[in-house]
Amino acid sequence: PHGLHPPAPLVRAVMRAVGLGHNPALLARPSVEYRGVPAGWGGGTWHAQLEAIVATAKSQPNTELVFFGDSITQGLTGSADRVVRADGQRAIDRVFGGIPALGLGLSGDRTEHLLWRIEHGALAHVDPRLVVLQIGANNINAAGHSAAETLAGISAVVASLREHEPDAAVLVCGPFPLGVAPTEERRRMASEVHEGSAALHDPANGVHVVDLWPLFLGPDGRASANLAGDGIHATEAGRRAWMQAMAPLVTELLAE
Repeated sequence: PHGLHPPAPLVRAVMRAVGLGHNPALLARPSVEYRGVPAGWGGGTWHAQLEAIVATAKSQPNTELVFFGDSITQGLTGSADRVVRADGQRAIDRVFGGIPALGLGLSGDRTEHLLWRIEHGALAHVDPRLVVLQIGANNINAAGHSAAETLAGISAVVASLREHEPDAAVLVCGPFPLGVAPTEERRRMASEVHEGSAALHDPANGVHVVDLWPLFLGPDGRASANLAGDGIHATEAGRRAWMQAMAPLVTELLAE
């Protein structure tokens, strides 16, 4: 509609009202991300990155731990070397370097893109014992999906992981807080998703949910130094805190 931006939320509301709606977060599809440099790839397309990721996974068949998600997860390893190294200097290396692990985050990804990746063999060449899932920020921040749509998308990703990797546990740790100030609309929506995701916790069926929000927020609700100025990504200190906070639970789940 003229003068209304973005129109997508209103279009979806109208479609739902007349019984023709659908949840875009549930429709498995590839990403159209092409901004290689801003996305942290140095160039090239999302599909080229996906091919590189599949090739990396194929070269690491003994992988036990997989980090799966968007640019926040990609930031743990970068795109040049997604293998977690025992002698590496990154936060993920220092905490999990003793475990065969991969970082399979792709910048810009939303739940629908992870669903597509899973269905098209993202984990076909590895047999992980644990998948750490961090997704949902781009559904809210970039796509304009509602909190309910985003939460349904995360649930679908968890279900797909359990279907395609039945021997792997899933550790849900996102989405993280969005926005610097607690009054931002994206923070409210992320909070709603965060609260709703607690219902996914089902250890008997291999699904675990961990609350990492205190790592990224100060007592007044404003973003801490662990969250970057864009109110989306983790800083290096945030990545260290994230890995350290998860270490005991990851160790426990892998031992099981």
